[in-house]
Amino acid sequence: MSLETKTDRWRENQARLELEEYTGLKVEKIHKDYSHIDWAVMKSSYDHSNSKWDMRLLAWAEFKGQNKGVAYASQHGFVIGLEKWLHLKHMARNTGIPFWIIYGIRTKEERANYLGLFWAETPHKEIFKGGRVDRKLASDLDFLVKLPWHYFTPLNSVQDYEQIKDRLLSYPDEYKRHQALQMSTVRSFDHLDESDLRRMPKLQ
Repeated sequence: MSLETKTDRWRENQARLELEEYTGLKVEKIHKDYSHIDWAVMKSSYDHSNSKWDMRLLAWAEFKGQNKGVAYASQHGFVIGLEKWLHLKHMARNTGIPFWIIYGIRTKEERANYLGLFWAETPHKEIFKGGRVDRKLASDLDFLVKLPWHYFTPLNSVQDYEQIKDRLLSYPDEYKRHQALQMSTVRSFDHLDESDLRRMPKLQ
């Protein structure tokens, strides 16, 4: 049973549309059974080796709505379901691609988006049990992850994006270089090749 309301989904959709507007990036819905993640952030990139344009995966993404305002978030941080948090970290760990969590704050007085960039190693602040209490259903309560306010930065204009663009777009390349450096210390003779596999005894 989903804990989200129609208004929650409206806030999330507004944040997604504004992210695309301010950044020029494309946010695609993921329709795959293997993924519990909803969105992928894509960037058009030129493949010089094949002389064509491709859509490069920049980040996995989750959009969340919030109706308590910026002051509340600055004091208490943001929350996300534990299951979703674990799936995002799992995908980041196994693909080497970060994930973004974008909160769309929508109240009568405020309209703001906050974006956080995360890796598999990014720690959370705390885990607690909470959720909806208005329906008085036990299934509406679940484990939630609290994320600190300082993990997030405002994204409410093209100018906001320009200030954080280098950090958002260069992280994947920096991470790949880091991974390549780590792999360079692995000795070739530690790996199995085809001749090794041929020498292995067959299973009975």
